[in-house]
Amino acid sequence: MTLSSGGALTGTPTTAGTYSFSVLVTDSGGATGTQTFSLTINAGGVTITVSPTSLTAGVAGAAYSQSITASGGTAPYSYSVTSGSLPAGLSPPAAARSAVHPAHRAAAASR
Repeated sequence: MTLSSGGALTGTPTTAGTYSFSVLVTDSGGATGTQTFSLTINAGGVTITVSPTSLTAGVAGAAYSQSITASGGTAPYSYSVTSGSLPAGLSPPAAARSAVHPAHRAAAASR
């Protein structure tokens, strides 16, 4: 990528990442100003879609099973809970399926 003398930052980034850089601006009278920027370049062309968009309701004391699938990107996929918490008795999906009966809470907690 390049920064033109007119202030245009252009180009085609080739590597994803976060880049920090400072820009110096000089006016026609010689006065200057600087600004530091952080630019994040995301990996391009890859969109992973997670389905379903919502989960079916469960019933306390009854077994629950719901498939969570992904498409796009490159398989195999890895699934994990990144925020919040699962209801007691359910464990994170081992692949794309979670099914734990509340009677098996102790076994699920030991995993």
